[in-house]
This record gives sequence, structure tokens and C-alpha cells, in this order.
Amino acid sequence: MRFMVLSAISPDSNSTRITYVQALLEELRKKTPTHIIWVVCQPDHTTSSETNHESIHSIHRYKNGLDLIKQHTPDVILLNSGIEVLQYSASIAADFLHIPMVGFSVSKIDSSQYFLPGSYNLSKRIFSNAVPTDSIDQKKFLRRGRFMLYKLLFSLRTKIAVHYSFQKIFRDFFTDLSIYIFNKSLPRNKLINLHLIHQESQIPILVNLGLSKEKLIVIGSILMDKIHQNFLSKSKKVIQSDTINILIITDSLFEHGIWTSKQRDTFLRELFLKLKNESNILFSLKIHPVNENSEYYQKLLDELQIETIIYQSENLWEVISSFDMVISYGYSTAHTEIAFNEMKMILLNDKTNLPRFPLVEEALDSGHIQYCPTHKDLIPTINSFLKLILSPSEKFIKKRNELFYKFDGKAAERGATAILSLIKDKKTGNN
Repeated sequence: MRFMVLSAISPDSNSTRITYVQALLEELRKKTPTHIIWVVCQPDHTTSSETNHESIHSIHRYKNGLDLIKQHTPDVILLNSGIEVLQYSASIAADFLHIPMVGFSVSKIDSSQYFLPGSYNLSKRIFSNAVPTDSIDQKKFLRRGRFMLYKLLFSLRTKIAVHYSFQKIFRDFFTDLSIYIFNKSLPRNKLINLHLIHQESQIPILVNLGLSKEKLIVIGSILMDKIHQNFLSKSKKVIQSDTINILIITDSLFEHGIWTSKQRDTFLRELFLKLKNESNILFSLKIHPVNENSEYYQKLLDELQIETIIYQSENLWEVISSFDMVISYGYSTAHTEIAFNEMKMILLNDKTNLPRFPLVEEALDSGHIQYCPTHKDLIPTINSFLKLILSPSEKFIKKRNELFYKFDGKAAERGATAILSLIKDKKTGNN
């Protein structure tokens, strides 16, 4: 089977998207020989490579979505459930060629849920010299805006290739442009044949957004599969040392245009210095595996004369057991995972008023996540929190059971089975 995935992130990166795909791929290969075709959608050309089991190509190799699909003839394509420009271009071509498509979603910041001044949003998204996944040395003049223009032109060429009308091409171009400029929520992709979703409560929401109920299949959270074994074997950590080891899980608020560079610097400086001044506290950082730059953090720590470890490519659950508690902020899937595992975490006020990920509110009520309103309250909160012996509330347990459909470590297996069934149905004409 030939399994195509379009990704804004290189497959050698440690990100939630790559983790999700690799877990599905592992289960598919248990059932049938599978060759994965990665199409990397970055401003720069990606060097192509190919083995018997995997090939990696740059989106820049192709004139349009139709050219992309025809060159590789995949049996199925895995795409974002939302209408991201390049992914949607591929879905237009796949629909034209009757190639089955599977949609998925990995949680991320939805900027429609908070307020940003339009002028700042516009300047950040068009005039930025970098895309969120860039390192410092990749910055170029208007890099982000120019890449968006590339995407729009790729989409336009795809629609011409599949014979869309001029009126529809013209209308779609400005719709896509407005979604990008104003960072609106992506509409759902109705061309996709099957959407893999996490829980049953998503069904009415997605139906209201225009998706057919018949195209939705609940498999559970593939990302939670990865911590299933950790949860089963977890024991409550007993602190036997006077030294408190804290892991700071950062969030890419600056990279997503939510913070200015000054806001980021001010927040982090105050946080790091507060902890540095406590002789019984040691801390390390876990930064986003793709969207944040370790060089920035290292430079800031050097400036503050702080020596510590910066984790980036490591899986969170490979390092977190060494720490007594977590400090975090922003809006992150890690917050849900930590809540699920009943680990102590302090959520520090970042003044963004972002929504919270599922289960976080219940964990706050239950007590094993605590909210800290200001930096000056942080040390007292750490000291009092450390002494608490907590048990999850009934409300928390009920919500956890609602959120994680069949939390049994088999979501990826169910996803792989659904994909193979879709391909079979397409070949036999049942779908």
C-alpha cells in the first residue's frame, strides 16, 4: 500500500503530528506492506530521498496538486481535516482522481478564540521573516508572506488543472487569502472521505460545521496511546530530597503571533530569575520540538547566568518522571496529558486569556493543577503545592472517562483498520 502524507514538518522531527502519523504507520505495517510518501511543505526545497519503505519529497517538485498525485499514485492520502491551502489542493486533485482521503486533526492553538488587533496580526503573518518552524538562520525578508503567496498560486494552478470555473477560482483565492491574513479558524474539508476523531462528543460539533456524520469515525486519541503504558505503570512520586526539581514546559506564543518579542522576554526573564534565586529549586526546560528555537533560550539563559538543560527533541514522557512538578503557561496538548496523569502542574498567568485544553479545568478543580496569578505568587505556590497529597475528584474522573474514548492504547490500531476498510470499500465501489 502507498500511503501519502502532506506535512509542514519534516518526518525526522519530534512533533505531535509526526508522532500521530508514525503510530498509524506502525499499525498499518502490521496489517499490510506499506510505503509512506512524505511531502514536506516548507518554504525551502527539501532534499528527496527514497528507500523501499519510505520516500521524502518537497512540495516544490510539483506544478500543482494534480501533478503531485499523478506522480505518486497513492492508495490513500492522510490530510488535515481543516482547509489548509496546500493540503486542500491535494484533496481537490485526489477527489478528481478518485483517490480515497482520510482526515485527522492534531490539537493546536486556534487564534479565533482570542483577540488580536488586526494590524498586528496582519503584520505578523505577512511581513514576518520566518515561518513558525524556522530556525534563526532560515530567516529571510518577507519569508512567511512569500510562502503564503506560493501556496495560493499552487492552489490556483491545481484548480485550473481540474477545470474549476474562473468564478470559483477567483472567489476561493480571496477566501483563502482572508483566512490566512486574519488567522481565522479553518473550515472543514468536505472532500475527505473519512475523518478520524478522538471522542464521540466531537460528532455534533463537526456535523454543525458541515461534515457528514457518516464520514466520522471515533478511534480515540492516538497521541494518548503513547502515554497509556506510562499511566498503567505510574506510581505517585514521593519527594525524598530537599531540592525541588521543576520542568518548565514552554509554549510557542511568540511564534504564533500571540506575544511580541518584548512580552516573551519579560515573562521568561522574570520566571527564570524567580526560580534561580531559590537555592532549593532546580529547573529544566522542555520547549516545543518544532516551533521554538533552542538558540533563543540558550542565549537568554546565558545572559541570566543560568545553567540548565533544554529538552526539545526528546519525548515529554521520556523526561518528565525525573521532576517533582511542572510549571507551564499558554495552551498546549501537554496540559491535557499532565492532567490525565494527575501530575502536579502550576499554570502561570501569561495574560493572554487563551482557552484551556480539555481536562485542565477539571484538574484545577481537583487540585493537582494549580493556577498562579502572578510571578510574585510563584514560590509560595510551589512550596504549598509540594506538600499536598491529592486524590482525583469524582468530577475529574468522570470527565477523563468522557474525553478519552476507550483509553486502551489501541486508537492507532482502530485508525489503521478504518483506513484499510476505506481503501477496500473504494476498490469494490461500496463508498
